[in-house]
Amino acid sequence: MSADLVMEMNFNESVSVRLTDEGRRILAERHDELRRRVPTVGPYVPRVEDEEGRVSFQLWDLMHTFGPSLFLGNPNLPIEADIRFRPHLRPTAAQRMEGSDG
Repeated sequence: MSADLVMEMNFNESVSVRLTDEGRRILAERHDELRRRVPTVGPYVPRVEDEEGRVSFQLWDLMHTFGPSLFLGNPNLPIEADIRFRPHLRPTAAQRMEGSDG
C-alpha cells in the first residue's frame, strides 16, 4: 500500500460491525431508556444482521453509541474489532488544491 494513500470519510457514511452480546445489551438498554422518557416510542426491535452477522450504522451513531465502551483493556467490548466502511471516494482538500489551476 502506498504511503501517499489518504482517504477522507464523512461522519454520515455507513459502516458495518459485528455486535457482541454486550453491544446488543447496550442497544436494548438505550432503547429502554428512550421508552422511559418517551412512552410513545414502540418496543425495541434488534438491528437486522446481514449474512456475515454485521449490522450497519452511520459512523457518528456508532461512535456516539459505543464510544464510552471502547477503551483499552475493556473485557466486554460492544463490537468486534474490525469495522468495514464504504466511503464515497473523493479527493481530500489538499488533493483538490493540487489539482486546481489557479
